Amino acid sequence: MPPDEIVSVSERAVGVSAKGGLARLGPVTVAALGFLSPVTAVILGWWSLGQSLSPLQLVGMAVVLASVRAGQRAASPSPAAAVPPPEGSACRRR
Repeated sequence: MPPDEIVSVSERAVGVSAKGGLARLGPVTVAALGFLSPVTAVILGWWSLGQSLSPLQLVGMAVVLASVRAGQRAASPSPAAAVPPPEGSACRRR
């Protein structure tokens, strides 16, 4: 795939997600998408242009991915923190 086609496809994807998808996502998820942009650019450069990756770049990508995963896990509510159903509701535990 030529580089100009990759740019065109990525611009369309960003436009579509910015209009509808990002409005529904929380701030933690949107921030994580910002961290993933450089990782995506490096992977696309390697895949489409045949660029080489150094071991330090691979370690950096792993650190970014692990950080995004840790941030997503910290932001998601744990099952123990779930709010119990109101008194008298049909889904009350017995």
